[in-house]
Amino acid sequence: MMETRRPSPALTRATLAFVVSFAAPAAAQPLAEREEHTLEVSGTPLVRVMNFAGHVEVHGTDPGEDRVLRVVGVKRLSRELPPEESARILDRISLGLRHRAHHIEISPYGLRSGGGRRARNRDEGRGRGPDPFRPDTAEGPPLRDRPITEIRAPRQVPPVEVDLELWLPEGLSLEVHTFSAPVTLTDLRAPEGSFRLRSISGTLTLTGVEVHEVRAETVSAQLRIRDLRAQRGLFKTLTAAIHLDGALHAKGWYEFQTHSGPVVLGLGATAGFAIDAASFTGEVLNELEIEGETGRNRLAGGRGPSGPRLVVNTFSGAISLTEKIASNQLVAKDR
Repeated sequence: MMETRRPSPALTRATLAFVVSFAAPAAAQPLAEREEHTLEVSGTPLVRVMNFAGHVEVHGTDPGEDRVLRVVGVKRLSRELPPEESARILDRISLGLRHRAHHIEISPYGLRSGGGRRARNRDEGRGRGPDPFRPDTAEGPPLRDRPITEIRAPRQVPPVEVDLELWLPEGLSLEVHTFSAPVTLTDLRAPEGSFRLRSISGTLTLTGVEVHEVRAETVSAQLRIRDLRAQRGLFKTLTAAIHLDGALHAKGWYEFQTHSGPVVLGLGATAGFAIDAASFTGEVLNELEIEGETGRNRLAGGRGPSGPRLVVNTFSGAISLTEKIASNQLVAKDR
């Protein structure tokens, strides 16, 4: 385990930079602090990211840095506070990069207090560490399935937003868990790996992702997907829309589930596919030439001799099949 204040020698290119800006002299209040780490990665550890508010952006690594994980965090106050209190709060929030045997954990909340399960529980009880997604032990297996609608925000959350930006080496699996922070994945490759994304109210956007398996789930925020080459995909929302467009894996299996959110599939770039779409009370709208059975609430059919299989189920959300979705619906970024 590495302390962010004293980077371990294992961080061969570790850097730590703080950039503090100030408001008008009358306020004398630090607005933001920037922290950066780089870590040379061996093997294929799972990268686990947890954030509350702000945003999370994950890209493929830059040329020449194939096995280097780079993390930049910018923390800023979400409301104006007295100078002493704002400095104390910002000091308590650290980027929190921890490297364990089989995974790397990145969480900016409540990690300055020291290690140990007892210390984490004490800090979380005081509102210092909102990690409701955390498993019983950080050395344990990946986070367990817990219904996303049962997750509640801690009673006390520091008035700080943290923007996290990561450059992820090829082949690594990824988990991202947030409350209101939107998540954007761009140009990532992990043909044998898996990505798991969960957010309560932060939009999830995936563009140019190649991975063996991806699972993405929200309560009230959209899922936006373009050019997804995954062999298996599961996408779920409660009330928000799911938009998918662009290329798909030729042998992929994709499932979409919502309660009242619409599902819009732009399948013009997919030469052949099979689809089974049903809504209990919502309409199924089709603009494509498809062979099979169609009705007001159900469509089962496809086109071409082969291609990915898509399964769509909603309770009251509409389901739409179209040639292409406007790009601004898929790449817009929430802040």
